[in-house]
Amino acid sequence: MNDYITISELAKLMNVSVHQLRYFEDKRILPPAFTGDNHYRMYGIDEVYRLAHILLLRELDIPVGTIEQCLNGYSPENYRLLLDESLGKVRTEIDRLTKLQRQMESLLDKQREWSEQPRGYQRRWLPERRLKQWLVLADGASLTARSLYEREPAPSGLYKNDLYYVCEAQRTLLCMESAEKSDSVLEEGEYLCKPFALTDEQDLEREAERLAHELRQRHASAAGPFIFVEHAYLSMFEQERLQYEIQVRLDPDRCGELR
Repeated sequence: MNDYITISELAKLMNVSVHQLRYFEDKRILPPAFTGDNHYRMYGIDEVYRLAHILLLRELDIPVGTIEQCLNGYSPENYRLLLDESLGKVRTEIDRLTKLQRQMESLLDKQREWSEQPRGYQRRWLPERRLKQWLVLADGASLTARSLYEREPAPSGLYKNDLYYVCEAQRTLLCMESAEKSDSVLEEGEYLCKPFALTDEQDLEREAERLAHELRQRHASAAGPFIFVEHAYLSMFEQERLQYEIQVRLDPDRCGELR
């Protein structure tokens, strides 16, 4: 009988908990070799190898329920198919985590860029942007949850993408960038831009008035509509305040003074 060890000794040998071994026993994949007169569970070399097999399969993310089937007569081909399937799931999870990593890095980069950006007006060269129109707000109308809901279908990724408010005569177009089909294009060119944060969307009108005043001060002319870019996802870093940037493309023949 000295060839056998107790459950606590087996746990220590294999660097697992007694609780885990009892769990395996409850799931009928690791019964003891026998139970002694003192009611101690006893384990021999066969159980050691069986536990090693179980622990390897668990490390390979094989469910306990499947392990029971494995131990009850899987062939080498069965194991190969099982591991191929598990490997496919692992690759899918790696892809998901890689995308999550990139999303987190992008969000941190955008927040860092926002926090380091000068808060005054800046002239910047911006690339062409293709926009997909979502809804139209009449002049003086406010964006509400009801207006968003009634304009179905909602764009995918609404919570993590920039929203563009394109201010046209008597209306405002609410748009998102689209790599596929687009309704309008913001042309490449030099823009006058200013980042700002606010708690009330009614303040957007005041920012438009300030931009118009800035253009006059610079003796510059607009070559397109005023655009508000809303970075709603950055609001997590500054509670109760939404981050925006106001932009307008400058007329290349009347760009005005450098300031």
